[in-house]
Amino acid sequence: MGVGSVGSTLAPYDESNTYMSTDAGLTWTMVHEGPYLYEFGDSGSIIVVVDDEQVTDTILYSTDMGQTWYVLAISVFYIYIFAIQLKLFVPQECI
Repeated sequence: MGVGSVGSTLAPYDESNTYMSTDAGLTWTMVHEGPYLYEFGDSGSIIVVVDDEQVTDTILYSTDMGQTWYVLAISVFYIYIFAIQLKLFVPQECI
């Protein structure tokens, strides 16, 4: 994944879009209009993105390499998100 633009020069971050490649960068597909912060989890089987340019109460995630995106509410307030960190959670009853 990456944030960038199409053309002879790189556009400023806030004028860029979010792209994804599934062939090591040979081809790119726009997955979101606008720049999004992103993170891969579980060895790449989940992708989480969030608009880090404005306040939000949701994140978007995909479990099929960006083909389908789901909305997940994460807060009852609108917040700024500056980073995404994904951690494995194992319920105590599973240990």
